[in-house]
Parts: sequence; structure tokens; C-alpha cells
Amino acid sequence: MMNWNRKWTKVGVSLLSVGVLSAGVFGGYKTIIEPNQRVEAQRVATEKEKQVEAKSQQITSGIVISDVTSKIEASLKDGSKLSEEELDRLTYYLYVYTQNGYQFLSADAEDSNIGMNAFVNLHKLYDQSGLKAPYVYNVETAEITFNRDVQKPKDFDKKFEEVKSVADEKAKDAVENKSGVKLESEGIIE
Repeated sequence: MMNWNRKWTKVGVSLLSVGVLSAGVFGGYKTIIEPNQRVEAQRVATEKEKQVEAKSQQITSGIVISDVTSKIEASLKDGSKLSEEELDRLTYYLYVYTQNGYQFLSADAEDSNIGMNAFVNLHKLYDQSGLKAPYVYNVETAEITFNRDVQKPKDFDKKFEEVKSVADEKAKDAVENKSGVKLESEGIIE
């Protein structure tokens, strides 16, 4: 009978050892490996979010400058005379564009600075409309000096959110597909 108890004791100890080992391995997996997998997944998601956010800011600036230059060029071409309110609205958007830190360059203009070219052309549009521009510019130094306040347009926040929404979609697509983005006027600001 004693032999029989020893066998069951050995079997019990073996089962207990296997159980403790399994629990230890499972616990180790849950504490060491699984959290690292979650952290890695979060890190990848965070990197993509940062890429999308950065690209979205660039695209937002691109859409703003594209929309404003499109409106300016079309008005200069067809000889339109715009109101001071409309011209100041375009000026405000250009000012915001210059403050965001992104600058777009053109390969086909004499001066490659698209923002500066837009200010020069907008100044011509003020002249075409028989109005005095609220700024003077120096092409040599690429400086704009304002001589009067330009009010924030009433619809600025709404329009800017529309631009940002389009930019977010384009940025997500560009990051997911690892593709470029063609920046063109979306007609939101016009």
C-alpha cells in the first residue's frame, strides 16, 4: 500500500510541477511578451498618426495657397474688380499661409516662392480693383509689411476646417498607400 501512495504522490508532484511550470510560462508570456506586442502595435499606430498629422498640415497649407492663387490668377486674367472685403479675405489667408512654416516652391516662375508671388499678384489685383493694398512688399528680401489691419474673415474657421478635412483624407491615403499628393485648388476658399 505504501508503494501505491508513493506512486500517486509522485504523479501528484509531477502534475503539480507541470501545472506550476505552465502557469509560470503563461504568466511570463502575459507579462513579458504580450505587452510588448501591444506596445509595438501602439508604437506603429502612433508613428502612422504622426506621419498623417504632419502630412495633413503640409497638405492644408498646399490647399490654402492653391485656392488663393487660383482665385487671384483667375481674377487677374478676367479683369475682375473685387471688393475690399474679398481682397482682404484673400490677404488674410495668405498671411495665415506664411505663418505655418511650410513654403511651396514653383519650378516655372521667375521667383520660385509661390507665397511671395501670390502677394505680388494680390497687390496687382488690389490695383486692378482700384483699392490700396494693406501691405507693401519687397521681392528682394521676400518681406511683407502691413500698413493696416486685415480682419479675420467671418467664415475662416469653417473654411479652414473644410480644408483640413480634405487634407486629412489625402494625408491618410498618402501614408497608407505610400504615395505622393497632387496639390491643386479644391475651390474651398474661393
